[in-house]
Order: sequence, then structure tokens, then C-alpha cells
Amino acid sequence: MKNIPILLVLLNIYLSNCYSQNFIDVIYLKNNIKIKGLIMEQIPNESLKIMSEDDKIIELKINEIANIVKELDNTYKPDLKVQIEKKMFGYNRFYMNDLKLNYNDLKFVVKYNKEAYKYSQKARWNNSISYIFSGISMLFIGMVIDDVIYYSKNEPPEGFKYVDASFFIALSIPTASCIFLSKRANNQGKKAVNIYNKDINSYSLYQNPVDIKMGFTQNGFGLVMKF
Repeated sequence: MKNIPILLVLLNIYLSNCYSQNFIDVIYLKNNIKIKGLIMEQIPNESLKIMSEDDKIIELKINEIANIVKELDNTYKPDLKVQIEKKMFGYNRFYMNDLKLNYNDLKFVVKYNKEAYKYSQKARWNNSISYIFSGISMLFIGMVIDDVIYYSKNEPPEGFKYVDASFFIALSIPTASCIFLSKRANNQGKKAVNIYNKDINSYSLYQNPVDIKMGFTQNGFGLVMKF
């Protein structure tokens, strides 16, 4: 009986080691092809994206998949870092293994980092709103183009002007809002990526999420499993 505490400690060390190993996702397709990698995104009953062992993003339809399992593989170390490419006017594009990420993709990539995820959500929201203002601006411009086309074939009314001061004021509001929100979204996306990349070595997307420790339970002292 005196050796029980020692055995429990040794068991805790062994189980902690087992459950901190790296696990790889293995997808068996209905055509007998097997794909190993890391599932990056999954839409229930529709599709999923997996980063294969050669760091390529593969999108699969659910009806193509026969089974999905996890296997222990400490040799698999996917490149999860997000690259930032600076473009014109200070805007940035985001890539993972040469795959261009939009703000929705970025949200899924950084979802395990709470702070990065928060900024990615803000970036996605501001970018979506910027598209609305962009559409309003294009509507104003489209009205002018329509007038130009129409009156190129017809005589315009006396004193008619294609554009005036009020038009430019009306156009400037949604245009300025679009530029402001788009730039803000880009900066928030960059901040999310920087936070994610800085913290990427402190956690693993491909580790088994089960944590086993010794502790107090409802029945006394024993093994505590956290998922």
C-alpha cells in the first residue's frame, strides 16, 4: 500500500506523455485513397479542408470520405505559420503555404488563439461592411455611366449636368467609409497574424486535446481527464 502514491505519480507521468504526443488526421476516401495531414476547416455535412503532409491544402466533399481517424505521428510537423505579403497602398495579403487566405479563412486558421481570433473576427466584420459601402459607391458611378450612355444617343435636357457638387459629396461618403473600413480590417488581420505567429510554438493544432492529471474527483482522489 505504501507504493500506491509512487505508482500513481508514475502512471500520471506516463499518461501525460502519451496524451501530449502529436496526432495526425487520416482521411480514407471512398476511392481507396488515404490522405494524412491536419484538418484546417470543416463545414458539417458539406466539406472540409486538410493540410496534407507535403503542406498542400486539399478541399474534400463529405460524400467523398469513407472515414476519418487520428493516428500518432511525432514526425509530422506542418508549417502553420501565416505569411504576410505587403501590396500597394500599404495593404497586406495573407498566405499559408502559398494558399491565399481571405478573412474567413484567417478566422479558422487562428481560432485556437483567443486574442488572434478576436482580431480576425473584427477584420472580417469591417471588411464585410466595407463591401456594402463599396457597392453604394459603384451604384452612384453606375448612374453617371448610365446617363452618359443614354444621352450619347439622346439630346440631354437644357442645363443638364452629368455630375455636380452634390454628386461628389454623396459619392465621397461611402467611398471614404469603404477605404477606412477596408484599411482597418487589413490592419486587424495583420495584428491577428502577428499574434498567431508569435504564439504558434506555445500550442499545437495537431496535439491530442485530452489532458490527464491526478486530482480530486467525486469519488475521492484519482485520474482527472479534461477535454
